[in-house]
Amino acid sequence: MTPLPFTMCRWLLLLIQPDSSGSASAMPAPHVGPRMVTRLPWCSCAVPLGRTPEYYPEVADSVLVWDAFPQSTRTFPVAAREVGWTGSELLMDTGDATLRVEMRSGEVRGAWARGTQISQDNRYSAVVLGREGLRVWRSHPTKSELTDEVMQTLKGASIQEVPRPFWVEGGAGHVLCLGVRLAVKAAELPSKVLIWRTLFIDVERMKVVRSLDARLVAPTVSHRKAVVRRGEAFEFVTPGEGK
Repeated sequence: MTPLPFTMCRWLLLLIQPDSSGSASAMPAPHVGPRMVTRLPWCSCAVPLGRTPEYYPEVADSVLVWDAFPQSTRTFPVAAREVGWTGSELLMDTGDATLRVEMRSGEVRGAWARGTQISQDNRYSAVVLGREGLRVWRSHPTKSELTDEVMQTLKGASIQEVPRPFWVEGGAGHVLCLGVRLAVKAAELPSKVLIWRTLFIDVERMKVVRSLDARLVAPTVSHRKAVVRRGEAFEFVTPGEGK
């Protein structure tokens, strides 16, 4: 594995899992990495690592944060299923609650919002939890869950597993970008074919503001655009560029 330059990575997160002897270990694991890649407050990204377990499903029992300046590690005994960042605070979601850690002090508190992904306007949040799937909340002015409303905008489409849904700039700071797939029966084919689409949803208006016949690849580091693939070509797209 190619090491990350210190100029590109300040904190590295690892989900720590107990092995059969009862001790904790962490190793690179492709099944953990894609769902847990997080942006950092003062650098480009963090690449979390996890041990490929000898049992299924894998269960994390703590979160390890590596600080590049100075080189040190801290462990938080929280069985987090997802992690994320908001400013200099680490967000850890257990499935039942979301906790936040102020990295300078190391203090763990209850988060003001559910989920590990916070919209740019700080009014909405989201998380994807394994088989439970996507969950979305409004935090201001009133707290409420919006998961059912968001799912209705998909009209039966399944959410793409990688990358997970993410917030992008635009639409007053609360546009959720996600990839979906539809199984469509083609008359000339004996079985259904998959159609990939990229959607931008304004969760305040609960409206799809842009729909693209393209497969979602990833967000840009700034989360101002999304990267999509049409055939063999890759494009940068935003919520406000036509249909």
